[in-house]
Amino acid sequence: MAGDELHFGANLTLEVGETARQARWMEELGYEYFSAGEHFMRGSPPGPSHAALPVLGVAAGATESIRLLSSIVLAPFYHPLMLARMTATLDAACNGRLTVGVGIGGSIRRNSRRRGWR
Repeated sequence: MAGDELHFGANLTLEVGETARQARWMEELGYEYFSAGEHFMRGSPPGPSHAALPVLGVAAGATESIRLLSSIVLAPFYHPLMLARMTATLDAACNGRLTVGVGIGGSIRRNSRRRGWR
């Protein structure tokens, strides 16, 4: 992707049972990519979210050309070799449509000024 281009995509919802249908719909609408991320806990009260790579695998199997983006995979929860193997397998299964984003997790600071953040 060139720096001057504008790309359109959307995030898949957390309803994993709807992943294939939603991914096909996004592809039909002409989106260039869809993304799925993961959180250790999400919501109020906090509850677990789905793992990004299996969700993207379901979406990849239901589509042909739309790109897949992990936004993000929580790398500390995976052994590095297993994470590499899972992403390589998914990328091969979707014919190179996968872009992987990894991170360490964290939380949003709601009142950053109290902690010295600007």
